[in-house]
Amino acid sequence: MWLLYREIYRRITRAEIHDVSRTDQRPGQKAAILFVKRCTNRGVPKKFIIDSSDTIRITATRAIGLGSQSAKYDITQQMLGVSHMFDGKGKRVALREYVSARVGSSNTNRYAGMVDRNQVPSLEMSFAIVENALLSDGKTVLATVDQNQEVHTNALLSGLLGPILQAYGQNKLQDLRAGVVGLTAGLEHLTAHMDIMTEDTRYKQQLEQLQQFAKQAVQVQKTLMAAVQKQAQEQQAAQKKQQQTVAAAEGQLRGEGETAAIIKARGDVQVKAMTQDSLNRVREVKAQETMQIKKDLAESMIALKAREAEADILIKNLKAQAARQATVVQ
Repeated sequence: MWLLYREIYRRITRAEIHDVSRTDQRPGQKAAILFVKRCTNRGVPKKFIIDSSDTIRITATRAIGLGSQSAKYDITQQMLGVSHMFDGKGKRVALREYVSARVGSSNTNRYAGMVDRNQVPSLEMSFAIVENALLSDGKTVLATVDQNQEVHTNALLSGLLGPILQAYGQNKLQDLRAGVVGLTAGLEHLTAHMDIMTEDTRYKQQLEQLQQFAKQAVQVQKTLMAAVQKQAQEQQAAQKKQQQTVAAAEGQLRGEGETAAIIKARGDVQVKAMTQDSLNRVREVKAQETMQIKKDLAESMIALKAREAEADILIKNLKAQAARQATVVQ
């Protein structure tokens, strides 16, 4: 069976079938061109398809149930029962196989459409979200080849870099410094993933989109860095002006304090002088009073002595008179 499919593959991948310069139509050419187109749409490079029958192994995948409809019912039922152990993509495939076995493969998309595995929440997405949180703080996060590059780059663009650029474009980026930090770290991480993706031709189209996005992000980064630098200079100038204002105010306060001290010192001198003058006046008054008292006392003593002298003279006169009278009587 596999030999038949190998021969079919060899015929539909011959280079002459896909030679657009030829005008003649070959049997099955349209189907062959459609097959290659579907392969390239799924990320398979065209150069790996054309004339590749000697390098690619062709196998036949047997249908579920091996042609037995009842066996197909039973197997798909069992797969759906254990689908809780699958990742997001596996769960979706199990559901689609279950539906397909009952309504036919052509009607499956009506009930359970196919989704891209990279769009299904997974452990890789959880890691990418944690990385975004670290990058927003300016932390360095390594990009490794074992990671799902598409999941990580999509999460980086949608969760960190995209919102920063959108906020900047709408003039809603409040913290410019935080924006620069997150944008710088995010661009470095994005560049690391892009370097890894260049080794895989499946990412050629996505790489072109990422490169275009990176160019725009770098321009925004330069603008933000200039704005942050200008803001820092303005803050520094405002801080310097504030320091000068504070210094002037302190100097004025010191001047007023010194003036108050001088006034107080002068007041103290004046008070001391007035006090000393008052003491001198009191002493002078006391001295004058003392001199007056002494003068009055001296005058009183003189008057008293004069009276005593008059009294002595009077007594002597009386005695002399009495002596004369006594002599007359004898």
